[in-house]
Amino acid sequence: MNNPVDLDILLRRANKFILSGNSHLALQALMKVFHQYENNSNFLVSLARALEHTGQPKQAVGHYHRALAIDPNNLQALIILGERLQDTASQPEGRTLFERALQINPDSEEALILSIGGALRSADLSDRTQLIERLRHFIDVNPQLFYLIKAAYWAPFLNIDDKFERQIWATIEKTIRKKTKMPNLFVPTRARKRSKLRIGYASPNFGNHPVGHVTKSLYGTHNREQFEVYLYSSNKRPGDNSEYKTIIRQSCEKYIDISEMDVKKVQAKIKEDEIDILVDLNGYMRDTKIIEIFAGRPAPVQVYWLGHAGALGLSFYDYVIGDNTVTPPDEDDRYIESIARLPITFHSTDRHKISDENLSRGDFGLEEEAFVFCAFCNPIKIDPEVFQAWMQILKAVPKSQLWLRRDANPTVESNLRAFAEKQGIEKERLVFADRMPDKSHHLGRHRLADLFLDTFTVNASSMAIDALWAGLPILTRPGMHFCSRNCTSFLKALGLDDMVCGTTQEYINRAVYFGKNPYAIKAVKDRLWGNRESSYLFDIEHFTRQLENAYQIMFQRHLSGMPPASFPN
Repeated sequence: MNNPVDLDILLRRANKFILSGNSHLALQALMKVFHQYENNSNFLVSLARALEHTGQPKQAVGHYHRALAIDPNNLQALIILGERLQDTASQPEGRTLFERALQINPDSEEALILSIGGALRSADLSDRTQLIERLRHFIDVNPQLFYLIKAAYWAPFLNIDDKFERQIWATIEKTIRKKTKMPNLFVPTRARKRSKLRIGYASPNFGNHPVGHVTKSLYGTHNREQFEVYLYSSNKRPGDNSEYKTIIRQSCEKYIDISEMDVKKVQAKIKEDEIDILVDLNGYMRDTKIIEIFAGRPAPVQVYWLGHAGALGLSFYDYVIGDNTVTPPDEDDRYIESIARLPITFHSTDRHKISDENLSRGDFGLEEEAFVFCAFCNPIKIDPEVFQAWMQILKAVPKSQLWLRRDANPTVESNLRAFAEKQGIEKERLVFADRMPDKSHHLGRHRLADLFLDTFTVNASSMAIDALWAGLPILTRPGMHFCSRNCTSFLKALGLDDMVCGTTQEYINRAVYFGKNPYAIKAVKDRLWGNRESSYLFDIEHFTRQLENAYQIMFQRHLSGMPPASFPN
């Protein structure tokens, strides 16, 4: 192979190997001619991709750097290396690489969407207007489905309007229709051979993951006289040896690993299994696979629930699980799907053990005499408005600290500390908590905090439920979207409606009041602790019965030949 044509053929072959899951063959082919092409930027990018896919990420990053040293304008190297640096101390360099890529090609779909994600993941609290405009431009460049899914996931964090969100949904559906032959939206009634409803749950997160944490007991709690449960796992979770994974796998009639099956085979398998109601627990959180499976309509009734708060806006999902708080009846026209409203709240969770270990604030860098405001939410949920509110609260409560979650991306901490200092808040008043692998210890340390401060645009979710179960009250200010009303739903389920604020100023005032009146927050804690044991939010058996009732209503409509419809209204 001594000419550019041969190299092009080699790179195409290597790419085909990688896409087909035979990355080791790609690596073998490339290494045979390494010395011949080691100074070719495109060759090094291909080699780096093969190394990544064979479990050698460090070596891969070195080759991406070498590719850029040879050709600083190699678009693929800029984008891939930028993405790889997102969760490292070199995250600012990664964002710089995205900006360079956009200078070379302003229409690069990868650079556009990854630059948006990079800004959000690093808790960049500068004006979000440019990010929204970048997202609008992204939608106009006819992006691939993989990147559209990322856009749909990031969009709620930018608090975009309903019209723009529907445009993203419509673009995803149009792209899927081009890629696959989608059947009719309404599946005709079929003859049933069984008296039991067969429910299929699809997710990559049947294990040690927030979705696994809150559903661990759900699958086994289903009434076996009326239901059979099938789980379709799109992720082997090879490093997950948790009890969550073990219990979940043992709690269903069938556990089917679909991680290495193509979409059509999975669709055929679901049809063969005669699933009556198929439930997506993932949504836009991961890759495109589960959504593409649902696009083929393998089940007569298809539902979205739980993965991330909100809807998917796709016509091949019949229902979204909601409640009267997150999805009020007068807002049905905001959704493509019908809404199945559960009594009290759309969410429930297992009761987890809380460690009784004797912990001190000093163990975590907290001051013993301080009033500790806690916000253990994902940093991508922290936007300029809520962080500005938190800084006003800290200013008004001098002896107070803000306890935040430490992220894998170190830029998050430096960005938040820098913003705090600009607001006149000493950076030491921000304390960052490391991840605790043992959930019982994570729950136990909540006792050291006084009040959990919720985020606005996208509320805390699993972290909020952890806090409430551990006895830590939450203060929230709901917004205009499903994802900004989670905590309101949780608090109402616990009889703590008074912790829901109507405006940002009320939120600030209430937080300051509690910060200056520790006896007042103690009274709320006592009420929370007294209510949690009897709350529907932590009663997985009662919740499962209500969820089953919703499934029965959905399927009875199907059997009657009626299209999906929201209920109750």
